[in-house]
Parts: sequence; structure tokens; C-alpha cells
Amino acid sequence: MLPAFSSCKLLRPVLCCLSTIFALSIMLSGTGCGSANSTAAFTQLPISPPPTYSEIYEFGDSITHGKGAIRLSMGYGSLLIADFAGGGTNFAVPGASSADESDVMLKNYNPQQSNNPAVTSMIGTNDLFIYGGNYRVFQADVAGMMEWATVPRNAKVFFTDAQCTSTGAWSNVATYGFPGGVEQSTTPSSTYTCAIVTTGPALYFGFMQDTGWTAGRMTILIDGASPSSGATIHSKNYYGSQETYKFTTVRYPLAAGSHTFTVTYAGTAGATGTIAPVWLGSAYPISNNLPPRIFIADVPVQEANGNGSLIATYNAALMAVIEQLQGDGLPIVHVQENAAASGSGGPLGTGWLNTDVDFVGGTVQGATCAPSDHLPLHPGNCGHAHLRDAFEYYIQPYRNTGSATLNSQPTE
Repeated sequence: MLPAFSSCKLLRPVLCCLSTIFALSIMLSGTGCGSANSTAAFTQLPISPPPTYSEIYEFGDSITHGKGAIRLSMGYGSLLIADFAGGGTNFAVPGASSADESDVMLKNYNPQQSNNPAVTSMIGTNDLFIYGGNYRVFQADVAGMMEWATVPRNAKVFFTDAQCTSTGAWSNVATYGFPGGVEQSTTPSSTYTCAIVTTGPALYFGFMQDTGWTAGRMTILIDGASPSSGATIHSKNYYGSQETYKFTTVRYPLAAGSHTFTVTYAGTAGATGTIAPVWLGSAYPISNNLPPRIFIADVPVQEANGNGSLIATYNAALMAVIEQLQGDGLPIVHVQENAAASGSGGPLGTGWLNTDVDFVGGTVQGATCAPSDHLPLHPGNCGHAHLRDAFEYYIQPYRNTGSATLNSQPTE
């Protein structure tokens, strides 16, 4: 069953926080966004034609999990899944940082050509408290995550695939839980060479690092030569539930065409190499008639705009990554959630979340919004409804027409 989203947000944005997830007219209740005393009823209207996405996968922290809403079923993640007629999975982990989210995504989502999910991500609230002003740690985490999440399987080459050949002794280790496993070698001069056809302008190389690998090194050759300058390293950091290893992606500027990629272990006999190759990937342009798959929200506001300047810095770092990967042709859409931001982005130029009523509760259009019970970080029911509305606002314009434009928005 295809999802049918509400179109009321395009017509009455103030009232949308009061809408329900059902495609019928109902009264607002004391347990939802509204009050039992309200006489207003709101109808969720289907759009025509509905989006082609068959399901939704959601990644994030406790906000995506549903904290702050009176019950988890009223968190924005649950609301989105309900709007997809229950077709979806919420992979959010309370307390997760961007490094944790990267780990969860790598293990639970490997985009395939055969299915067509919408993928959402909203992360960064916990990073503010973990890394403080070191926003570049957050930037590297989310960049590697987005590269993985937007390169589909048929544009990836795992080192276990037929396109790759090896010399020397290598072993495939699956204990880290990543698709394809990791390739480890303890034999000096052992090599792995993979053939890959890229669409340009970049090639992505993903590998594992472990704190227990203290000896050895690996060298990289592209088409038989050392890579040219300009490589960018996007690394998942040692943090959270997986403190001993990290997954790293390197972006190499590379023209479209057929290429070879060679990894050579050049360490000491018997010592595991300090990196273990996992995958290569190419950009997959929108012209291939695939709709955007991943919708990345910026770091949301907090009650009374707490940490506003730091959040703005984190969001600027996030936008730099989004713009670079969009330039590579990767199907990434920026979802403007942040109400404190100025300029373009959201439908009103300022995003969706309200730093007051959406957190502490209050009256909107004669109906009462319940306060969050997890202040100051987590919005209440109306805030979660706003978060749901924002994702759907950006998801709706994209259909499998072959002519989608990144970050296009419907006309108000």
C-alpha cells in the first residue's frame, strides 16, 4: 500500500501541528497535540498521485525514537511510519551520537536497486555535548554515513565481489556486522585490486580501523599511481557502543570511466594491517531515474533556543557536506527543521520547530499543545507533529519521474 500524506501543511502550516496521522477527520484529544476542550476538527487530505516510496527507514537519536511525546507512538518517527501505512522501521537509538548513528546505519541499511525506501536521518543533539566546539568530528561522521547511505548496491564494489582479485593471504572477517565483511591481511606485499566503473566526479573507498591493530600499514594506488591531491577523509569516530573500531570513507576526486583500485599491505609479517578494506563506490546521478533516497535534517533547536550559536555552527558544517555530495550527484535532500536558522531552507524560510510552544506547551489556534516531559532537548507532541510535517514536506515532491531536482519545494 502506497503512503498517502497530508497536504494540509501546504495550505495551513499553523494548523498542521494539530493534524493527526489518520486519513479521516477526528477531534483533537488531550493526549495528542490538542485539547479535549477544542472544538476544531482537522482532516488529513491524501495527495494525488502518492509518492512512490514503498517504506521508510529512520535513523537518529532519542528525538527520532520518540522521547518528549506523551507516548512513543506519537513521536515523529512513529507518525511517519503510520503515514507510510506501517511500512517502515525506526532504527533510532536514544543517546546516539553521529558516530553511533553511522554504526547503526552501516549494519542495517545497504541501499538496493530492487527496493525504493525513503531514508531519514536527524542527528547531532548529543554531539553538541560530546564534542562541544569540535564540530568537525560531527561533520566527518555524518559525511561517511551519507556516502554509504546514498551509493546503491549496484554502484558499490565490495572487496569480496567478483570484480576484485587478491594476492597473498587475506581473511574475511564478518564479526563487525557490516555487509561484505572486512578484509584483513598479515602477509606483507599482499594486494587486493578491484575494477570499478565510476560516473564521476569522485570515488569513495570505505575501510575499517580497529584500536587493536597497532602494526602495519596499507598503500593505495588508483590506476597504478598514487592518488592525486584533494582526497577527503570522512571518518566515523571511536565513540559510543563501538569504542574499539571505526569505519572510514575517503573521497577521491576521479573522472568518470573505468578504473582500478589497489590496496597493498606493507607491514610486518604476522601483524594485522592498520586498515581493512570493505567497499568502493561511485556517485549515482539523478539522471538514472532514481528518486532521492535520503533526507537529512539539520540539528534541531532546543527549548528557548538553547545552544543556538553552537547548533548554527554544526548545521553549517552539515550543509558543507550536503552540498559537496549533492555536487557529486548523490541523492541527498536537506530537510530544514531548525526554526532558529535564518534565510532560505524551510517553506517559511525559518524551518518548523517552535522554540517555545513546541517544547513547553501552550495554546495554538485555540487548541492546547502538551508540554514535553524531557526538556530542554526534546519537543512535545506538537513539536513531533511539526518534525513529521517537515520530513513529509520534503519527501512529497519526489516521485520516480526521472526529473526530480534536489531540494525543490512545492509552491506555497
